[in-house]
Amino acid sequence: MQTNLTSPTPNAIPVGKIISTVLLEEEIRKGTQFLLVDVLEGQHAQTITKARYISYGGRGGSFTDQVQTALSNELNQLTNGRKDFPIVFFCEGVRCWESYNAVLRAWNAGYRNVYWYRGGLTAWQQAGFPTMPTPSSR
Repeated sequence: MQTNLTSPTPNAIPVGKIISTVLLEEEIRKGTQFLLVDVLEGQHAQTITKARYISYGGRGGSFTDQVQTALSNELNQLTNGRKDFPIVFFCEGVRCWESYNAVLRAWNAGYRNVYWYRGGLTAWQQAGFPTMPTPSSR
């Protein structure tokens, strides 16, 4: 996992899938069931509408650390133990590794239907799509 969390991210990810701004908005509009997770650590006023906020979820580290355990437990609760439930992770944008790390962590926890929204909050807001105040972190 990446620990330099503000360097440019790659255009690909070794596990899961990448989802674009247009496709994410379309799936939200259609009412597709998935878990949308904001993992941008630190204060930010807005997030994507209906997102859950797990501030620690994208921290660097290892797959045997406390972050991994906490995220695995959190995802288990939010998905009712369904490892096949679609989960989309995002953070600030293309210079934010937290969502990339979160996808790797979720995959390591056994989730196979995971998506990396690389564009993140920046792309979402630039497209003019709806946001809401960021809730308290779980």
